[in-house]
Amino acid sequence: MVYSSARIGAALGMKVENVYVQNRRLWVRLCEKGGKRHEMPCHHNLEAQLCAYMEGTGVETG
Repeated sequence: MVYSSARIGAALGMKVENVYVQNRRLWVRLCEKGGKRHEMPCHHNLEAQLCAYMEGTGVETG
C-alpha cells in the first residue's frame, strides 16, 4: 500500500472500519499474518487519496 510499507494482502484485506480518525488524523488498521494488527497514521498523500476514494464511492467512516 502506498506510503505504508504494508503487505499487499493486508492492504487488500482492509475494511471500512479499518480507517478511522484519531486526534484529527486519519489512521489505518492493518491485519497482518498471524493475526497481528498494525495501526498507523496515514501519510498526508494517502489520507487525501483514501478520502477522495471514500467520497467518490459514498463510503463513510464511523
